[in-house]
Amino acid sequence: MVLAGIIVTSMVNVLILPVTARSSLIKDAEKNTDLLGEMLIGVTRAFLSGRESDLRDDYYKNVTKEHQSSLDAMHKDLGEAKREYYLLGKERLYDAEEKLVSDPGFLPTSPANRS
Repeated sequence: MVLAGIIVTSMVNVLILPVTARSSLIKDAEKNTDLLGEMLIGVTRAFLSGRESDLRDDYYKNVTKEHQSSLDAMHKDLGEAKREYYLLGKERLYDAEEKLVSDPGFLPTSPANRS
């Protein structure tokens, strides 16, 4: 009886309500990219106006907090997506996303990687 319940629950989760960690990771990456854009706008505005106080206002602090929570969610989703990638045989994709989430400086266009 318990085994039948487990099977039915698994089938519902897979067939009717398919929520994957990979799709959550993609959504969080999109949100994180948007937040980084907002932060860049704030830094640019503060630099061009010469007002460092723009980086201390509530809007910039809220964007920074949202960015950190998005990064935390990405780390959580990445750990869950690892099993999905290995199950699908896409270990290389997991390795690339792990580098992106753990160390965004690995990108070839990053100033950290230029010599």
